[in-house]
Amino acid sequence: MQHEPIDKFNRAVAFYRKFFLVAAIWNVGGGVLGIVSVTFSLKLFYNVTNYPADALFKFHYYNFWLFILFLGFGYYIVSRNVLQNYATALVGIFGKTVLAGFWLYYYLSGQATVMVIVAGGGDMLFVLGFIMYLTFMLKNFRNGKLQKN
Repeated sequence: MQHEPIDKFNRAVAFYRKFFLVAAIWNVGGGVLGIVSVTFSLKLFYNVTNYPADALFKFHYYNFWLFILFLGFGYYIVSRNVLQNYATALVGIFGKTVLAGFWLYYYLSGQATVMVIVAGGGDMLFVLGFIMYLTFMLKNFRNGKLQKN
């Protein structure tokens, strides 16, 4: 029994579905970690203990991690249909690049631990994947494999 080989386009679609599922897990995991414990996150990323967090700090802190969590949900939606939900990748490119830049600044200025380099480096790997994905989408739109909605 012979099986037709899966063409390059379908292999790429399958890869990007898995890729965005991993991106979703990365963001949801980070978001949950940040939301569950302010104390643990501040120690892990900034080596800060006994920080007197007032209401305004908590408001911004939790909003930041909720945004990370919600981006994870967005990446999951992309993973369900990579041919139509590409805009979230654009948001991810900008958001992850800016965040990695801030974390790099804080690390180089001695205000953060190496964990920000690990997290920022992971985010930048996803940025590279998002750029590859958007390049794939543009190429296939131009060659007629994708239709304009």
